[in-house]
Amino acid sequence: MLLRGPYRVSRNPMYLGAGLILAGRYALWGSRTLIIYTLLFMIGFHLRVLLVEEPWARQRFGGEWDAYRARVPRWLL
Repeated sequence: MLLRGPYRVSRNPMYLGAGLILAGRYALWGSRTLIIYTLLFMIGFHLRVLLVEEPWARQRFGGEWDAYRARVPRWLL
C-alpha cells in the first residue's frame, strides 16, 4: 500500500486539522469556553473513531487495515 499526503502521518488528519484550528482560535482569543468546546470536540471524535470508524475499517479491509494501523498513528503519537 502506497501512503501519500497527510494519511501517512495520521489516520485521522481531517479531525486533527479541525481540532488544531479550534485550538488556534483558543490561542488567539484565550476564551475558556472555546478551549472547553475544543476538548469536547476532540473527545467526541476520538470516541467516534474508536467505536465506529475503526471497527468498520477492520471489518471492511481486514489485514490491510491492520498493516496500515501498525504503521500510522491514530492521531500523531
